[in-house]
Amino acid sequence: IGKALQGQNGLIREKYITISLHEDDYRKAQVRLLKRAEDIQNLFKRMGSTVRRLSGIERLNLLHGITRPEEVMGFSYDWLLAEDSLTTKDFIAPSGYNWKPEHDDSRAVYNDRYQFGEYYGKVLYLRDIAPQMKDNLLSLLSDLDFDNAISIHVDAVEQREAVEQVQKQLAYMQKEKGRWHGQCCAHEPARLHGCAI
Repeated sequence: IGKALQGQNGLIREKYITISLHEDDYRKAQVRLLKRAEDIQNLFKRMGSTVRRLSGIERLNLLHGITRPEEVMGFSYDWLLAEDSLTTKDFIAPSGYNWKPEHDDSRAVYNDRYQFGEYYGKVLYLRDIAPQMKDNLLSLLSDLDFDNAISIHVDAVEQREAVEQVQKQLAYMQKEKGRWHGQCCAHEPARLHGCAI
């Protein structure tokens, strides 16, 4: 199974979904999260895939592997009882990040990188993805041949609002199509018969 998870470059691809929501009451949040997790599991099951929920320790181990890749995580939730000020972050995060700009031999300054331990990182932020971007953008990003973590934040839209947005987009597309058709036929009247909408 390990070979099946590996890409052509020998990297193992692991994909995780984290869901979150805003709720004022802990119990209500728990019920809603369990329902969403079940919905997602059913969706993947219909597509022929399986997913499973990670335990708290598994999630911490995953984050620890990203932020402190050279170490094996040692952690027990009992340690949080020893001191009130401790959180799980104290056990998985590196002691610090170095955000100091770097210089190279060409005197270029790089202020978009950071260092943690022996590793370097860089954060790229993509906002308002254009409709022209290919549907396989996520696949292209995850196929890069180095370790990376991709985070996607999606806000749910009410169905009525989503339908309105789609209708506006369709109306705009029809308007653009009509405008293009008018330009095409105005410049080449002989082709008027061949223009089609």
